[in-house]
Amino acid sequence: MEKKAVVIGAGISGLCSAYYLNKLGWQVTVVDRHAEQHANCSWGNAGLIVPSHFIPLAAPGVLSKGLRWMFNRSSPFYVRLQCRKEAMRWFWQFKKSATAQHVQKVAPLLRDMNTLSRDLFQTMVAKEAMQVGWQQQGLLMLYRTNKCAEEENHTAAMAQQLGIAAQALDASATAQQLGTAWQGMGSVYYPGDAHLAPGLLMQELLRVLQQKGVQFHFNTEVTGITAQQNKITALHTNATTYHPDGVVLAAGVWSAKLAKQWGLHMPLMPGKGYSISIQQPQQQFATPAILCEAKVAVTPMSDTLRLAGTMELNRYSSTIDTHRVEAIKHAATTYFPHFSRKGEQPVWTGLRPCSPDGLPYIGKGKHTNLVVAAGHAMMGLSLGAVTGKLVSETLSNIPTSLPTALLTPDRF
Repeated sequence: MEKKAVVIGAGISGLCSAYYLNKLGWQVTVVDRHAEQHANCSWGNAGLIVPSHFIPLAAPGVLSKGLRWMFNRSSPFYVRLQCRKEAMRWFWQFKKSATAQHVQKVAPLLRDMNTLSRDLFQTMVAKEAMQVGWQQQGLLMLYRTNKCAEEENHTAAMAQQLGIAAQALDASATAQQLGTAWQGMGSVYYPGDAHLAPGLLMQELLRVLQQKGVQFHFNTEVTGITAQQNKITALHTNATTYHPDGVVLAAGVWSAKLAKQWGLHMPLMPGKGYSISIQQPQQQFATPAILCEAKVAVTPMSDTLRLAGTMELNRYSSTIDTHRVEAIKHAATTYFPHFSRKGEQPVWTGLRPCSPDGLPYIGKGKHTNLVVAAGHAMMGLSLGAVTGKLVSETLSNIPTSLPTALLTPDRF
């Protein structure tokens, strides 16, 4: 008899979980609290798939830098300290995790997860004939100051020690790889990175999953569960009650609240980000880039150029801070003096679910048939495919493609 799974959340982690569960023979239903499937972080991000990003958000100096920037509304990283017990506990855990020892411990896993995810995406896109703008052109880390040059070259040395290809380029070689004129000192080039158009990926995943028989119910909010002997026997929503054999919690920033109701302490902090898309850009880019001083990503997506950046560890709010948006635009004109905003589209914003140690939550908690897939911060898209595969293997009780001991949802 075919097993039934309910996936809570129609973001990239949820859809990839549905995809790989379907491949293993599960009958899958996806529910989402929003009215439209594009109301999550998976649609407006930078579209980068990055084995080069092996350093977690919780790294030395990150929190102190955010605190120094607290009163600068144009800063790329912003921290608002809160008196709520959950928030204070999160910041304390973040501070404890932000060490060199932690980075050294988790870097190989993040490398392996991002690399496998890239390969899984490439296979998925080819097998399902998805038109998502997939390209493996690598990624340029552009820098304009000696300080960032030192930081990026140090990271490149770490990458090479981990077996990740990294090449230092001067300003001229950077312009050649970038495919356009720019103003700066140089860059580090990571040829193993890839990119795509996240909106197209989400549309294509939805199409493919529906063709495979996966059911979608939007405007459906989970209200509770019934459990017996540490197993979920019923999942209650505002529309109906499901009786699944397995449940996947992939509800983004809202995952922690549901997990808490179900006896699982899983700290998450919303990290707001913004993106601006420019249609028919006058300046063409051959390779995606990250503007290191500004922490802004620049990604070519067919006839669109996307600028994405900022990390606001703040509160559950979709309010747009125009100062931060203008800082993203200003960064583009600083690095690219000929940059034009003609064709600029409305600003997009989303809340990234951030764990205190910079690792996602993937695995089982209190209930033996519940698997969590949340807490990816700004790596949600990049880790989407590998997350889905690990979720499907965990729920099916088969050996996982990568070790998941460091990812357990109950680690705090």
